[in-house]
Amino acid sequence: MSHKPKIHSLNSLHEGLVERFVFKVTNEMMQSFVEISGDMSPVHTDVNYAKSRGFDGVVVYGGILVAQVSRMVGMHLPGHDALSRGLNIHYVRPLLVGQQAELEARVEHISEATSSIELKFKITSQGKTLAKGSAGVQILKPDGQ
Repeated sequence: MSHKPKIHSLNSLHEGLVERFVFKVTNEMMQSFVEISGDMSPVHTDVNYAKSRGFDGVVVYGGILVAQVSRMVGMHLPGHDALSRGLNIHYVRPLLVGQQAELEARVEHISEATSSIELKFKITSQGKTLAKGSAGVQILKPDGQ
């Protein structure tokens, strides 16, 4: 994973521009989320409990999926100079720990008047939609502008 954000200025963006990346949630990421959130729900922490409720394994926290949307905004689209202004997410089906997933985001609308964009995104795994939604993003202006 690159630790340097892409730089998309408002002028370099266009409606329909797409960025995507693949990710996998690990047990370590899940434990870190427990420590940050304090959420120890057994569907997220106990494989036997999750299986007793009809899942094939431990269910990834929705907050970790939101964190991947944050990664998209801050590192990929638009990347540098981005500030999240709002998020709408709808969870369709769960992601399980260790499953590979892909986040795809597309520029839906650009407002030059407000220096902002609206992204539509979806998270998929094995050809199935796991979550979808939209994100409002402010493009911060460089110093002196």
